[in-house]
Amino acid sequence: MAKGYAYIYITSLNASGDWELSKRSIRDPSSALSQTLAPLYGTSSDDIMHIFYSSEPPSEQAHLRKGESKGVVITNQKQGLWLIHSTPKFPLPPVSKKEIETALGKLNSLNRNKYTYPSSASKHGQMYFCVSLPSSQLSKIGHVFKYIKPRIYSSNVPQSLEKFLLNLATKSGKYVRKTTRYQKTAIKSWGGENFISYAKSKHFRKDIYVDYMAADLRTDLGVEANNRGLSPIPPNCSKQYQVYDVKELDIKLSNQSIRFKTTEDYSKWIVTTEANSSTVCIGDVSRNVYQYKYGGGALCHRNVNVWKRFMKIISKVQGCSAESRNQNGKPTAKPTKSSKKKTTEKKRTTSNKPA
Repeated sequence: MAKGYAYIYITSLNASGDWELSKRSIRDPSSALSQTLAPLYGTSSDDIMHIFYSSEPPSEQAHLRKGESKGVVITNQKQGLWLIHSTPKFPLPPVSKKEIETALGKLNSLNRNKYTYPSSASKHGQMYFCVSLPSSQLSKIGHVFKYIKPRIYSSNVPQSLEKFLLNLATKSGKYVRKTTRYQKTAIKSWGGENFISYAKSKHFRKDIYVDYMAADLRTDLGVEANNRGLSPIPPNCSKQYQVYDVKELDIKLSNQSIRFKTTEDYSKWIVTTEANSSTVCIGDVSRNVYQYKYGGGALCHRNVNVWKRFMKIISKVQGCSAESRNQNGKPTAKPTKSSKKKTTEKKRTTSNKPA
């Protein structure tokens, strides 16, 4: 995986197969990620509503008071998308038509108004989770924003969409009271697939995985969530549902195997260990005590095919006992009597891994 710019992916079209290695670099203008963001860097981007949020925006210092949330919301009157990702300093904000009319704006348009993947992102693995949504569902993202309190560094709400998207724009700037600490929100994709957003405010002051998600999903969890630093949270063994830390990954492709420790990865994802729940979540909360002070969350989807893809790449976990792991150190998945296959909506999960 030369230079850290190769990526593997799952889409709604290949969810029943294995991870696929793209023939293109993630920096390539034809990459899946570039094509997703391309409409915002065109001359008519002022007509598209967008919100970029990140704890580490381009050209700014990290904003830890806003947590670690990173993402993009894009929509017109009919359809939109929600892209949740892990990459600092990405993506660059688009240059507006008004800016382009100035001399400096023209220069910025040439240099900045295009898809650019930061070289710093090649040092660690990254994750991108994109879900297509009808515009009628976007107000629910605004509700999630009330809890996670994202650092919004670029936004545009065209006048033609102001009334239609007022709920999203309004909720994006309001936050929850101390008495409201967490929220579960049901979101339906463009094709009718069901997703669940788990969100916590800074007032929650607990581990979202142990004290909220595991209990609500009623299953043990395997969590790959940047568990390093000065105050990492250990696996939880004391409650009804345990939480394990994923420590190493082994991604087997057709002609190669990619092994690495999760300390090399900025991605944050969660799998249920019970086959009868078969849920995968992509999130933004590290398993570190300092995260108790910030908002954050995860977007979850129940799909047995996608779940199998993630379970398959786990090679080592830090669990609670020998009984909680199989011989390879993986969380033990308990099979169900029937495992019905589901098809996924047009969503894309990509993961660009370190060289």
